[in-house]
Parts: sequence; C-alpha cells; structure tokens
Amino acid sequence: AARAVSGKVLTFKKKITKTGKLYAAITDKAIVEALKEQLAMDVAADNIVMDEHIKTVGSHTVSVKIGGQMVPLTITVEADKSAK
Repeated sequence: AARAVSGKVLTFKKKITKTGKLYAAITDKAIVEALKEQLAMDVAADNIVMDEHIKTVGSHTVSVKIGGQMVPLTITVEADKSAK
C-alpha cells in the first residue's frame, strides 16, 4: 500500500482570494477524501501528518502513515478559475 502512495500527487482546485490564499484550507479530512476519489485508497484521517492545514496554491508535501511507514505525498493546489 505504501507504494500506491509513494510518488503520487493529489490535485485540488480551490477558489482563492485576490491575495492567492484559499477561501477554505485543505485539511487532513479533505486529503482522505481525495485519496479515495483520486487513488482509490482508504486511509484514516489520523494517518495524515501535516504541519498545518494547506492555505495557499502551489505544491505541498504531507506524510501518510501506511503499515507503520511514513510515506510522502505531494498535494498540488491550483486556483479554480471557473469559480467566481
């Protein structure tokens, strides 16, 4: 299962403010949902390790605890230009 996450990227499209901040931060629960949707993986929210919630566009790295291993996972946040 660790190999299923290793090297993978989850992508989020979110509405942003004029200053480039997200209206709503990406939390461990949002990452769990994205893992289900994008990688068909079921991981508990308490297995997502992040310093703080993601609040800006760009590339971020979080850790996912799988089978006793900490596996890095890249989170890419893009501006949702279709949302006004």
